[in-house]
This record gives sequence, C-alpha cells and structure tokens, in this order.
Amino acid sequence: GRTAESEIYVAPTPCADALFGHYNRKYPMQFPGTAPILSTAGNARVLATITLPYTNQSETRFASIHSNPPGIHTEIPAILAKNFGRGRVIWSAVPLEGLPLHDPAELVTKLITEALDYTPSLSSTAPDDVEITVFENGDELLLHTVLLNTKHNARRLEDFEITLCCKKPPKRLIHLPDGAVLPCTVEGNTLRFTSTERGIFATYKIEF
Repeated sequence: GRTAESEIYVAPTPCADALFGHYNRKYPMQFPGTAPILSTAGNARVLATITLPYTNQSETRFASIHSNPPGIHTEIPAILAKNFGRGRVIWSAVPLEGLPLHDPAELVTKLITEALDYTPSLSSTAPDDVEITVFENGDELLLHTVLLNTKHNARRLEDFEITLCCKKPPKRLIHLPDGAVLPCTVEGNTLRFTSTERGIFATYKIEF
C-alpha cells in the first residue's frame, strides 16, 4: 500500500548521513504526497527511511497549527542502493528530482556520485546558468563554456573551476582563438583549470 499521510519525510540512515548535508534523522527532508510502503529491502543497502508527521492531515487533532512536523520514525525504506547484474541501482520512494529546490537536487547528485561510487568525466563549480560541453576533434578535445542568459539578467562571469577526466594524460591547455597556453594542473589523466573568461562564450583546446 501507500502511506496515508499527504506529507512525509525522508531521514538518512547512519551510512548515508553525509549525503544529506544538514538533514538527519531528527530533522529529515520533507516531501509532499504519499509514498509506497515497501515491506522489505531484501539485500539492498537502505540509505534512508520514511518519517511520518505526528498526526495524519485528515485527523481533527494536530501537533502544529502551521505545519506537519516529523514525529513518527519508521523502518519503511525510502531510498535503496543495490548492485544489479553488472550495474548499480538507486530506488527512491519519493520523486527526488521532481522538486525545484536545491537540497533534493544536490542529494540526487550525491547519490549518483557517492552512493554509486561513480566518478563523472566532467565536473565544475560553474554557476547553474553556465553550460559546458566537450567535443572530440581528432586527437584533441574542444571544451566550450556558454553563459545561458538573457539581456535583462546578463552579467560578467565569475571564476570557476573545471575538472576533466581524459583517456590519457593531457599535455597542454590552449585558449581559442588566440592560442594562448593556459595554466592547468594535470594529475594522471585528469585535467583541472580555472576559467577566468568574462564573456558569454569560451573555447579551450586540450592537446595530448
């Protein structure tokens, strides 16, 4: 079945506390709607469980006049991680990616990178309105950064860091079209540099 409450909370288990930031068992993450009641997690790793409000919203009694604070901890799984064949799976009882809020979005990223032990080929500290793409160009890579903005809120970009995992050790980072060789850090096959571009578009060439 599903929970009867129309507001529920997701509380991390001890093995996933670091993924949830400032949320924890006492102060779990809130989600609107109901959630399926999973009877068993099998051999999956339980990363979070469901916490219910003190009272059901349909009841005449209430714990708070302004909200539905978390009060009843359960062992109902909310988020699971499990190896499946040659892959790894994360299952969630709530639509983590469905809320247009920073905390659930950050949790999704951490679940993919940390709970699944996945290393992304490209990562950056760029602001949300910057798009970064990488193209193969023969034996080289071309990396583009684009500020996705409109005239009324356009701005000069702040510095941000880019980390790119390549198939082999990079030799040089070149700014195009002027051909300037830029400072960067190379550790094995990983290239790391800081974009100081102030315009809306920049192109970098990675040579091997």
